[in-house]
This record gives sequence, structure tokens and C-alpha cells, in this order.
Amino acid sequence: MSNNIRIEVSQADLKFVLNKLNGMETKAPGVFRNAVNRTTTQTMRKIRKGRQAYVVSPGAFNAAMDVKRANKTHMVSIITAKDIPHGLKDTKFYKTSSSRKYGVRAKVLKGGLKELVNRNGAKAFYAGVDTGHVGVTHFDVFQRRGSERLPIKKLSGPGVAKMVKSIFKGKNGGEALEPYVLKTLHDEIAAEVAKLV
Repeated sequence: MSNNIRIEVSQADLKFVLNKLNGMETKAPGVFRNAVNRTTTQTMRKIRKGRQAYVVSPGAFNAAMDVKRANKTHMVSIITAKDIPHGLKDTKFYKTSSSRKYGVRAKVLKGGLKELVNRNGAKAFYAGVDTGHVGVTHFDVFQRRGSERLPIKKLSGPGVAKMVKSIFKGKNGGEALEPYVLKTLHDEIAAEVAKLV
């Protein structure tokens, strides 16, 4: 799976519908459009429910999601998660806590804070970096690359695209969504055909 989730009709579904709608084949595109769009809506509900395992705010999560719905000529629906990883200081996506003993700890999933220590034992820390503009300083979470004072690197957490991929695969205790999407699509197609026959 890339950053896209495609919901589309298979050849078997096409044959099934055309056999059932004997004499009403012109209604088939509407059947497929309705079934694909309903499946998309139910899949988005499952993805939003899976989002609750993360500390990301609902507004930031929904802003990174894009849904292209099916129509009668293009019977494919595409759910896209379109964002990049953000700095750990971005409170819409992550929660952080700082102490002298542990350094900066971060929380991406609801549960516990994770210590940010690299293989050299360097702890993460808050720092301000000049942006190049007069009087403007950027504050974020950084970590030393080695045992020396410099260089340092900015730490980022996973973006919404990676969160959606984990939700779709059923990681973090959720159910895998691919079998659910296929079953829901077949059920919706059968329900649409039953309305017409």
C-alpha cells in the first residue's frame, strides 16, 4: 500500500451485476458508484476510529486526508493521506515532556512517553535555532548526532500517511482493513442489486 487506498470494482463483481441486471445493464454504473462510495464512507469511519489510538488532533488528521469519490464514468474511489512528518514540537500531532533525568520524551500513540535516546546515549533536548530572519528563532526538539556538541539533528515523528498505513494494516491492536473493505464492497453491491431486482 502506498499513501493511497483504492476502492474499485473487480471483474467478478462486474459479471455478477450484469448477470443479475439482465435487461437493465444501463443501471450498472449507478450500482457500482453507490456501492464504491458507501464503502469509502465506511472505510473512512474505520480509519478515523483507528486515529483514536494516536495523540494527533482530529482537525490535523482530517486536514491531511483527501477522498476522491467514484462517479458513473470513473468507478474508483481513492483515499489519500497527504502530508509529511512534523517536528516533535508540533502539538497538533505529538505530545512531549521534558525532564533533566530523561531529557525530552515523546508520545505518538496514546499510552506512554518514549525516551528519545540514540545509540551513543545522547538524549533529546529543546533548542532554539536562528532562522536567518532578524529576531526570529525556531524552537523544536533536537538530538546530537555523536558524542560531540555539534552537529545536531531535528527529530520528527511519523506523518499522517504513516499513521493511516499502520491503521490499514491493523497494527497497534486494530483490525486489518483490506478484508473489511472487500467484504463491505461486495455487500454494498449485493444490496444495490437487490434494490433493482
